[in-house]
Amino acid sequence: MLKILYAASNRKGSALQLNRFLKSIDGEDYVVKIAAFKRSDYATPIDWTLNALLDITRPHLLKFEDNEMLKIYYSQVKSFAPDLIISDLELFTSHIANDLNIPIWQVSPLLSYIALEDRQLHLKLHYNYIINKQNHIKQRINNLLFNSDRCYVYSHFGDLLSPPQLRKGFQWIRPFHVIGKQSDIARHEFVAISPSKNLKLLNLLNEKSDSVLFTSHFREYYSRIVLKDIDNVSELSCNLKNCARLISIGHTDLLADSFYNGKYPLIIPDFTDEESLINSVLSECFGTGSLIYDFSGDLPEEKELPEVKYNPEIAFLHEKIKEFEKALSIKKRRYIEIKNGE
Repeated sequence: MLKILYAASNRKGSALQLNRFLKSIDGEDYVVKIAAFKRSDYATPIDWTLNALLDITRPHLLKFEDNEMLKIYYSQVKSFAPDLIISDLELFTSHIANDLNIPIWQVSPLLSYIALEDRQLHLKLHYNYIINKQNHIKQRINNLLFNSDRCYVYSHFGDLLSPPQLRKGFQWIRPFHVIGKQSDIARHEFVAISPSKNLKLLNLLNEKSDSVLFTSHFREYYSRIVLKDIDNVSELSCNLKNCARLISIGHTDLLADSFYNGKYPLIIPDFTDEESLINSVLSECFGTGSLIYDFSGDLPEEKELPEVKYNPEIAFLHEKIKEFEKALSIKKRRYIEIKNGE
């Protein structure tokens, strides 16, 4: 039975990525434990709350030495003894994996900033904030990537007809998504997707006669907006497939939904979130979406989405895990044969 430790990062889109991963392996004979930062939108309870590892007075400074909580977490990971650690660029768990010599895969959309070397200048010109924010942990991230067994760029841009080239040592991994079906019932004027509340977006939708918002706060009530569960991927894909206009934010899973369903979204960049900023700029760069900053005027015209082609060399994460499980089984069987002198 394969044992997996999944470590989510402390970014807004991490819960979406984790929830979809768990759904993709539902029914598999795996033992999965989750380490994550405290949030309210995980689809399942987590096993380790990583906030406990942060310095209360300076949470932005990651403390690895003389960290008593990290020592406890270290011993518990060692006791669990996972066969594989999947890290969403989470530094504490990656540090433990390297020290315990446990196979570790980095799977994150934030890797696109590092892996797309020819696009870094474009990003710097738009949001130098991204670079400045990561400077204090840049060397630690470089060491982490060097010591990781695989570095997967979790992004839909690999399935463009002419995908951008990645630096050596990086590979594309396809984001989880569902292709919606054509349906008159699911046809709406506006479909918007935003896990958190966005007052400007709510005001915009409230002015429309037929609008649907997929969100984590779907139990709230608005008189002119229909709210739906953002984790209901089947419903989401069907609605965005048939809508007249789509408004999304820069989270990878949400942009992937529009991309694979052939929809050209208006993107609202979140200036407090690195993933959103990176994806927003790259979407504009590759022609897969238009950025929207001003909600008061007319919305930008919809454009034709570049051709999408499933790259046969790119797989989903659960498919890569299946390959790993098979290789590990062969390795263990061979070890037993050698031990028994066969």
